[in-house]
Amino acid sequence: GVILWFGMTAKDQMLSFFARREDPNSNGRQMPGHFGSRQRHILTGGSPVATQLLHAAGIALASKQRKEDAVTAAYFGEGAASQGDCHEAMNFAGIHKLAVIFVCENNGYAISVPQSRQMAIQNLADRAPGYGF
Repeated sequence: GVILWFGMTAKDQMLSFFARREDPNSNGRQMPGHFGSRQRHILTGGSPVATQLLHAAGIALASKQRKEDAVTAAYFGEGAASQGDCHEAMNFAGIHKLAVIFVCENNGYAISVPQSRQMAIQNLADRAPGYGF
């Protein structure tokens, strides 16, 4: 959904999914679902879980240092919230008061592991005060 808001079209997405040369972002060289667009300021996602959160914190720090009027957003699932990269990115963002939004899409399962086996809290947002959010 967010890539549509940034201006990518459904056709752009399908060209990327099917690795078509007409894909305006990578000429069909990106992995399906790893959208990226330099023109639209969308960093290509990676396969390792939660690494995009560290990238977002770094981009937000760079924006702050450059005094840019920008907000960085990163999307992840609740399974990524159990990874060290997630904690490190959020702690770093909190310490440096960065303009970054972390959006967790929680469906209750990290592949096949229920949330109750991943974390001791019911509401993932309860972690936010620990990071200064």
